[in-house]
Amino acid sequence: MRWKARFLVVVSSLVLCTACWTSRSVRENDEISQRIRKDMADFYENMAQAYFLIGYEYHKLYLEAKEANNDDAAKQYYNNACIYKQYYQDLSNTVKVMRASMGLTVPEETVATATTTETVPTLGDSTTSRTEAVSPEPTGQKKSDSKEK
Repeated sequence: MRWKARFLVVVSSLVLCTACWTSRSVRENDEISQRIRKDMADFYENMAQAYFLIGYEYHKLYLEAKEANNDDAAKQYYNNACIYKQYYQDLSNTVKVMRASMGLTVPEETVATATTTETVPTLGDSTTSRTEAVSPEPTGQKKSDSKEK
C-alpha cells in the first residue's frame, strides 16, 4: 500500500512539473506565432504599397507617352498601371481580411494617405482585363551562351 502511494505522488509531481514547463513553452509559442502573423501581414502590406508605387510610375509614363502622341506605348503603360492598381487593391483587401481574422490591429504608420483613384483613371473600354497587358514574349531566364564558347 505504501509503495502505491509513493508511486502516485511521484507520478502526480511529474505530471505537475511537466504541465508547468509546457505551459510556459506553449505561451512562448503563441507569442512567436502572433509575431509571425503580424510580420506576414506587414510584409503583404509593404508589397501592396510597392504595387501602388509601380502603378503610379506606369501612370506617369502613360501621361508622358500620351503627350508624345505614342499611342501604342501609352496603351501599354495604361494597362500596366491598371494591373498594378488592381494588384494593390487585391493585396490591400487581403491584408485587411488577414488582420481582421487574426485579431491584429493596423499600425498607425502604415495607414495609406494616397488613394488610387487619384493616380490611375478608371477604364471606359475593354482594356480592364489583366491578361491583355501581358507581353506575349517569354519572360523566363535566357539560356546561357557558355556552350558556344
